[in-house]
Amino acid sequence: MDRFGLIVLIAIVIAAAAFASGTRLASASRRYVVFRLGRFLRVSGPGLVIALPLIDRLVSVDLGERLARIESAEATTGQNAPVAVDLEVKYKVVDPAKAILGVENVDYAVRQAAVRLLGSVLGVTPSAAGLYERERAERELSGRLREMLAPLGVELTLVRIREIRRRA
Repeated sequence: MDRFGLIVLIAIVIAAAAFASGTRLASASRRYVVFRLGRFLRVSGPGLVIALPLIDRLVSVDLGERLARIESAEATTGQNAPVAVDLEVKYKVVDPAKAILGVENVDYAVRQAAVRLLGSVLGVTPSAAGLYERERAERELSGRLREMLAPLGVELTLVRIREIRRRA
């Protein structure tokens, strides 16, 4: 093999390796947000996602439903009674671009929003012990949390207050 053939072979191997390093296969429940030189370019997937190596950065986003369990969130009822609340929040990302560009960590943002709103919802509840008051608090928390998470590309599917315990 002459020198020219060897150079061509090495160039082909380098090009194939570069192409392989810039390709990903996205499943049906996963999207990739593509950034080119730090700027948002597009959302890609499902299927074969091709990115330029060293120029594009791919950020993976799972579109599946997630469950956030919040244990012993502290709140105060309308009668100034301190309570500890166990809460479940189910949600899913519906707009990957908004989720990545809007907040650094979607899971953390959902948890913090739920805890913050829980305090304000229970703060106007006269007594959090009754079943009617718990259902009303769930409905109000769900509605306000939906409004807060919509700009982040997150859809809320369930809010459930598992337990409310009085603190001493």
